[in-house]
Amino acid sequence: MLIKKITLENFRQFKDIQSVDFSEDNEKNITIILGENGAGKTTFAQAFRWCLYGKTTFTDSILLNKEISQNLGPNKESFVRVSLQLIHSNIQYEITREQKYTTNATGELNTPNSSELKIKYRNPQGTTKFEKDVDLRIKEILPSELSNYFFFDGERIQNMSKEINDGRSAEFKEAVERLLGLSAFTITLDHLNGRSSSSVIKSYNRDFDSKANSQIAELQNALDSLNKDLVKIDERNKEIDASVAKLEKQQEELSAEMEANKDTEKLIKEKKAYEISCEKLRKEKNDVVSNYVDTFNTKGLSWFSRKIIRDILTELSETDSLDKGIPDITAKTIDYLKQRGFCICGTCLKENSKELEAFDELLKFIPPKSLGNFISDFSGSAKQRLADSENFYEDSIVQKYREIREKDSELEELNSEILEIEKRIKNIKSSADLQIKADENKRKISELNREKDSLLEEKGAKTEKQNRTQSSLDEQALKSASNTKIAVYKAYATYMYQLLKDDYSKREKEVRERLQKNINEIFKNIYNGKLSLQVDEKYNIKVELDEFASFSGMIETSMAQSMSVIFAFIAGVIKMARENAKNRNSDIPLQSEPYPLVMDAPLSNFDKKRVKNVCETLPKIAEQVIFFSYDKDAEVAEENMSAKIGKKYEFIKINELETRIESR
Repeated sequence: MLIKKITLENFRQFKDIQSVDFSEDNEKNITIILGENGAGKTTFAQAFRWCLYGKTTFTDSILLNKEISQNLGPNKESFVRVSLQLIHSNIQYEITREQKYTTNATGELNTPNSSELKIKYRNPQGTTKFEKDVDLRIKEILPSELSNYFFFDGERIQNMSKEINDGRSAEFKEAVERLLGLSAFTITLDHLNGRSSSSVIKSYNRDFDSKANSQIAELQNALDSLNKDLVKIDERNKEIDASVAKLEKQQEELSAEMEANKDTEKLIKEKKAYEISCEKLRKEKNDVVSNYVDTFNTKGLSWFSRKIIRDILTELSETDSLDKGIPDITAKTIDYLKQRGFCICGTCLKENSKELEAFDELLKFIPPKSLGNFISDFSGSAKQRLADSENFYEDSIVQKYREIREKDSELEELNSEILEIEKRIKNIKSSADLQIKADENKRKISELNREKDSLLEEKGAKTEKQNRTQSSLDEQALKSASNTKIAVYKAYATYMYQLLKDDYSKREKEVRERLQKNINEIFKNIYNGKLSLQVDEKYNIKVELDEFASFSGMIETSMAQSMSVIFAFIAGVIKMARENAKNRNSDIPLQSEPYPLVMDAPLSNFDKKRVKNVCETLPKIAEQVIFFSYDKDAEVAEENMSAKIGKKYEFIKINELETRIESR
């Protein structure tokens, strides 16, 4: 997306009609806007959001210029308008939002109606049209939830930095997937086999005809019930995660207060180190338990069924009539060749000939009259199951259970140490109240974690039962000819789901590794320190010391470091989106749209050296940069970005009610 121009009409202190043309030059891609405090830089930045989404963060909801509203007079009207001209996916748009303001008979301003959004665009044929579904088109151009990554100020950067370092980064993962083209996978996977009862595979389960077999209806109901239970478990887990995150945040605040007490400083540090170790161990234990359950659900049934599988394979090996089928040949193929009058090898198929009799004989051994090919596939699958489950009990069950017990023992020892420290802290009067609150939060967190562990076990059991019920339903359905077609469709859907899931996992890992490489390169350019960033599977970002890679504790970061982290994250995503856009016509399947960076005073927390680094890095990565700067940052910014500045404006504060925009 490239922003060409913004026009404001009576939008707060921007009286009358004023506009800014942004630089579209590939080399000089920066538009810098200078102004003193209170001149309207933040208001100008908010104009972008209001135009696109009808939202601002202003306390005063009245957007009409105060001078205009005061001089409007009785029974008059005036409008606030913001118009954006931009290019998205090679289509030119003019997006305009307006809000009508009226006065009553005494000249007082009435409560305004909601704003109105209009979108005009020029299609590839050069015809200008008006968009009917404006909300949908805005979502296509830039969804509101993604705008935080391209329209932001210093405060927003600080909040994002804290969120992404505190592990509350689910929205960051979703943003990366949407911006880099992975969301198509997740949407498709959810459509095929999501938790919703309307997913494709679950719909096929409901489509099975139960009239010929009463067990089908019972199994369908059982599956529906299990699916609802699993949805409830997932929802409760999300609630627990949110509650734990909130309590942990409170714990951080309480810990900060207690650390301020010099008498307890040493003890609190020891306790915090133990708690970090406990948290790490608990996560490791959860990973082992989760892996334990997944492994059991994946291979357990095969292990318990080994004798049955061997007996079946023995029985099948003694049946030679099942091997006469021809792979990938059906009755329709034979009928077609007979009608054509000659075989694919060129042999003529005359009436009453031996060749024609041989073709008729084949019909006995190919689908739909023979199951030979299907049983041959089953035999191969069964042999693979035997091989996969050979050492299942010792390697998977016994070993993982031993690991779980070892983690529990270590946790007990650490918790004993923590309890001892907490007793000592309680004896210190100045920290007593804070410690009571911390203990209560800890108790709640512990209860929630125990509940989550219980839910994890319950989910594993229900998932296993769901798999067994599904297998029984499939088996019963195949007994009825009317359900065979549905079973085939469902098998195709299941196959496609697994294929896409595997492909998504592979591509998501590649994207994450590529993102980590990019953000580290950018981070080192901006911060220029001996730190590295690690991106885990949930897109939490952890800071590591290059010289102590084995160190597993938390590294406290300065404001400059934290700001550098989030700058690197955003810039890394933008860089990848831009690279994908350049490869739009290549064989690379992940395609996305590059977006501009619109930043309000982002440099206030950096020293001059790192301001220089930021100024040199961002223009190279982003396709377009729109930069608002305070006077104190302006000189440094201009000094380091002069070769990249294509347009320059200044906000001139006329008075408290009016600002004029002037080109420089």
